[in-house]
Amino acid sequence: MNDAREECSELHYYINGLENLTQFLQVVEEISAETGMSDWVMTHRGIRMAYCWQDAKAVIKGAMSEETYIWRNRLPEVG
Repeated sequence: MNDAREECSELHYYINGLENLTQFLQVVEEISAETGMSDWVMTHRGIRMAYCWQDAKAVIKGAMSEETYIWRNRLPEVG
């Protein structure tokens, strides 16, 4: 029987030089728009999170704080 991880593919992006989560979400949003991919698991400063485009747009527009985004989208540590 195959492990579920053997049945999927992964793509990793490593992005440096960003000052905060808002900038990171702007980059992720752009990559998502260009590639059509929307099911992201991302790590920012050691915090593992799911990408939620609605919440990301709210953070980028200033309607949601970065802390709220993290609280709503944080994923358990892999381990």
